[in-house]
Amino acid sequence: MWSKLTSHIGLFIFIYFNNLIDNNYEYFLYCILFISI
Repeated sequence: MWSKLTSHIGLFIFIYFNNLIDNNYEYFLYCILFISI
């Protein structure tokens, strides 16, 4: 339950900042790692 909640939050943060910051692959990798946890 907790891991699924953090996954949704991580995905939301990724989509939100992806609209603000383009071509920021380093942030993209951090989001992937965050969702994977």
